[in-house]
Amino acid sequence: MAIVITSYTPTTGDTNGGTSCTVTGTGLDVVDAVFVGNTEAEIVGTPTATSLTFKTPAADSAGNQNVTLVDVAGDEAVTASDPFVYTTATTPETLVNTLANKWGVRVRKLGDTTWTKVRGLTTAKPGLNYSTEDDSDFESGIWQSTFTNGIGWSLGFTVKRGRGATSGNYDPGQQIILAAHDKTGSDSLIEVQWYDRSATSADDEAYQGTTTVEWAPQGGNKTSDKVDVTLNGQGARTKITNPVIGDPTLAAGYGSN
Repeated sequence: MAIVITSYTPTTGDTNGGTSCTVTGTGLDVVDAVFVGNTEAEIVGTPTATSLTFKTPAADSAGNQNVTLVDVAGDEAVTASDPFVYTTATTPETLVNTLANKWGVRVRKLGDTTWTKVRGLTTAKPGLNYSTEDDSDFESGIWQSTFTNGIGWSLGFTVKRGRGATSGNYDPGQQIILAAHDKTGSDSLIEVQWYDRSATSADDEAYQGTTTVEWAPQGGNKTSDKVDVTLNGQGARTKITNPVIGDPTLAAGYGSN
């Protein structure tokens, strides 16, 4: 029986090759070889009279190549009406590690309009905690179910304490945090923003919220005095436009240790 190609799919794939294509038609069980352009393709499995599968070979460049089925014994070669379209293969972009020091922090007192950057950060760890409730039923048998009924947020970081070389004053951002750590009521609350200093888009990570303060000195040593700070969110954590986009100075120091 003569080879008849009704169709094949898909008709496109990248130049890396390996695209699995299925041919439908008649007389396909006599096919000995498949060529895409001048390169032989791999026939997958055993062709039937009405179906044949092959994998495209790699190609040197993008473009159209004819698909030809060959019956050596019958001295027959049939070319599909639609060429196979090779597209340029894309190589995944190399990932560069982000660093833990990507985070920047700004704070302000409740009611203030001006943000003050917190300097001297040595660690930073934003976090979420989830409140869940059992939601199992008899139909699930031994399998349990839970659903989340609340989300809280926190921000933990460590700062090096230090005075200005000329003024002798502590970092103003750290002082806003310190001033609230032993207060109650509204005096114990501050506002905080934390943001990705490596931002290239206004949508890159940046958040804001109102928080209470835990201020825990590490005790220090002869080289530095460090304090562990934990900010416990009060209410919603809000996604904000990354402030680095509007003020590139907030990215200062990113990428250095």
